Amino acid sequence: MHNNSSDHSNHFVFFCEGQLGDLLILTPAIRAVKDSFPDAKITAVILQRRSYDGVEGSEIIINTGPFYGTSCVLADNKNVDRVLEIDRHYLRTLRGFSRLAAEIQIIRRLRAIKPDAVICTFPQDRFVIWAYLSGAAIRIGQRNQKFARLLTRKPNIKKELIGVRDYYLALAGSAGARPQHVDTDFHIPEDAEQWADDLFRTFKITDTQKIVAVHPGASGPYKIWPPENFARMIDQLQNSMGCRVIICGTAFDEAVIADIRRNVLTTVTGIEIDHNVARFAAVLKRCRVCISNDSGPRHLAVAVGTPSVALMMRDQDRQWKIYPDDEKNTVLQGDKECPACDSAPCRHVIPEGVTYGSVCIRRITVERVLNAVQTILEAKLKRDYF
Repeated sequence: MHNNSSDHSNHFVFFCEGQLGDLLILTPAIRAVKDSFPDAKITAVILQRRSYDGVEGSEIIINTGPFYGTSCVLADNKNVDRVLEIDRHYLRTLRGFSRLAAEIQIIRRLRAIKPDAVICTFPQDRFVIWAYLSGAAIRIGQRNQKFARLLTRKPNIKKELIGVRDYYLALAGSAGARPQHVDTDFHIPEDAEQWADDLFRTFKITDTQKIVAVHPGASGPYKIWPPENFARMIDQLQNSMGCRVIICGTAFDEAVIADIRRNVLTTVTGIEIDHNVARFAAVLKRCRVCISNDSGPRHLAVAVGTPSVALMMRDQDRQWKIYPDDEKNTVLQGDKECPACDSAPCRHVIPEGVTYGSVCIRRITVERVLNAVQTILEAKLKRDYF
């Protein structure tokens, strides 16, 4: 265990964004800090992009619980001692003195917890300024950003070049932390496990079935594989491969799910997760494989041990591939030579007349996805047999 006394801090604060994938991929870095400094306290300050039930409209700048949505990734993590959730949506509605008062409130709260080290996981101006004003002696963030002079340790890294997980680990490494392993973490509470058991009984889904979860949403329409492709894949999974497919999503994914249902010929079970990440994790844990776009649910599946097939644009692998292609996880990408983009980076061109899918992600065929799923199912059968 690396424990250089000059790097030792009693209280680490991670400033992080609230996207599901980012928070899950941050867990190895948080665990590395806890393993390297077992007596240290860890606080996660999550700048949440969306408000969730129980918080939205309540005009709370700093939420200390209960937590909803993606913040539960760290709120239920055994290595995190405290979570502060900042409502960015509400913060952005404030103007003038109201905005200044809110920022002062945030700074006062940060100074009150007396951090020794702050790790800015995103190169965001706000994070660096908060770190500086928090009073922390050690302030860590990537070198290439506007207010880097306010940081005390600034590794020359970019997540676009080394991948998001290694980027987070490098930031933690600047604080003296060394990882023992790089697996992601997610704790499923017992009530979520029971909810999933009850749900599966309601839909008559059994352990003997080859259950395949499909999450067709993503943060932008250009990242979404065409709904007609999802529909044809679902039909073949259920008709030809003997699988039971469940479509998972939130209200945010309603439009793309509706498009899939208009195209699908077989009966498919739909489960609305309603921003409850723990329940979603419990559902994914009971599946043989999860098929998704390049989005947070793919990382949630991996964190609970469910194999994944991820559909990704041609230039996203360096930053988001994260896991090596093996018998559990496969990334399928559009052709490297894309007719819509002469060279990287991808311009996210969606063909005229359609709603979803950049040109390159549309070049991932249904057959390639089915082959990847078949390989994963056969590998699991072999592991179970032997």
